[in-house]
Amino acid sequence: MVTTTSSGFSTYRTHQISIRDEKAGVFSNSRDDDLENLEVDYDNNVTDLYQFISNLQWEEALLTIRKNPIEARTWVVRYHEDEDKGMMWRFLPIHSAAARQPPEAIIVALIEAYPEAIIV
Repeated sequence: MVTTTSSGFSTYRTHQISIRDEKAGVFSNSRDDDLENLEVDYDNNVTDLYQFISNLQWEEALLTIRKNPIEARTWVVRYHEDEDKGMMWRFLPIHSAAARQPPEAIIVALIEAYPEAIIV
């Protein structure tokens, strides 16, 4: 299903994770560069990894990174309730984890799962 978010991005919902295309197209799941555009809405379908990080559940977060590393490269977005105001914030799991002073193993695992996270 293709929808347009209040920020003007089109998204394609695949189970829990959406693939975002800034040009209003839909990416195929078959190309590696498509993985740069994974996005979930914090209020409607946040990833397990982001939930564990938010709740400081470090062991569960580490297991999730190992089991489902795609979640390490999935942006989590929160929108204002008033759709006209658009996006409130957009974070990768590493951004949220770093703000919570996690064990070193979490940061290492997140970087191993998605090295590009440290440059975005």
